[in-house]
Amino acid sequence: MSNSNESNETDGPDLSCFDVFSDPRYTALAVMNIVFSISSILCLLVAISIIVLFKKYVHFSQKLILYLCIASLFYAVSNCFNVTPPDVATNTASRGYCVVMGFLDQTVYWWMINCVAIIMIDVFIRVAFERDTQKYKIPYIIGILVPPLVISWIPFLYLSYGPAGIFCWIRNKNYEDCSTFDIGNYFRFSVYYIPFYFLMLVLAVLLALSLCIARRKRKQWITGNLGKETKELQKKIASEIRPLLGYPILFMIISIFPLISRIYDATEPDEGDVFYYILFVLLVTFYRLIGVTVSLIFVLDQETRKHLNKKEIRAAYMRWRGLEKRHVTSYKFKVGQSDSFIDKSTAMTEENKQ
Repeated sequence: MSNSNESNETDGPDLSCFDVFSDPRYTALAVMNIVFSISSILCLLVAISIIVLFKKYVHFSQKLILYLCIASLFYAVSNCFNVTPPDVATNTASRGYCVVMGFLDQTVYWWMINCVAIIMIDVFIRVAFERDTQKYKIPYIIGILVPPLVISWIPFLYLSYGPAGIFCWIRNKNYEDCSTFDIGNYFRFSVYYIPFYFLMLVLAVLLALSLCIARRKRKQWITGNLGKETKELQKKIASEIRPLLGYPILFMIISIFPLISRIYDATEPDEGDVFYYILFVLLVTFYRLIGVTVSLIFVLDQETRKHLNKKEIRAAYMRWRGLEKRHVTSYKFKVGQSDSFIDKSTAMTEENKQ
């Protein structure tokens, strides 16, 4: 690093801030990024395969999980390629590559976060109002896809996408002399930090309200004099929201690490600060393993886990390929948890079709 600085002082401006890979610790982080991202891709492909094989996409609550798995897969794939080129400060092609990757990272990450937000909103509507949310399918999809596509174009103003350490995102350094790029910092707060933590706060409030309302209604179900059909409907609602709650809780926990890192970064730590590096390692680890964690939450759900045996997987695969039509009556195939507001006759018809 000292030789590089000396040469920069004599030959031109100091651009050492872009030479992060001269430190082997950051090279190791780049390798971790790729390895963990590939792990997430493989786990998410397994989860999506299970959803397709066992047709766990028929009901709307299942579709929400599928949307999250697909968005997380896009995020994991983009992470595999999101590494700042070493010559980004001097090479126009590398700079353009980093701009594209920064835009993709911002967009697909918000797709994933919006999927989690929609899941939490859906849970709250079901618990608080006991309404059928199937009619909100189109608004949900628009809410997931459109806002990130619109907002992610804002940092193209002043060419704000670029190198942000070992990853490409919204840059905070000027290419000319490594001085602070203030506009980039403004964009980071306006299109990521402020909306992200505001959304996490809203989701935390919705989660707390949902749990309180569910607990109160559960007591009413137990002590109240309710009809049989009403009790069955309420049990279905409870069984459907239970596997969905794990996803917003996961992202709320993960959101703590960038907040700590941002607060500590405001103290302007030295490049060799060990604690800052540890925070960065934790950040990379948790964010690049999001796909693995999402897959585990899905697979460990009781309704999914009980189908994961050799016999049922083989039967589902044969059925998916259309090779078991003659023996369909001998195989009891379950679609999974039904939606709360589907009546019994519809559910029985679906089982007979299977």
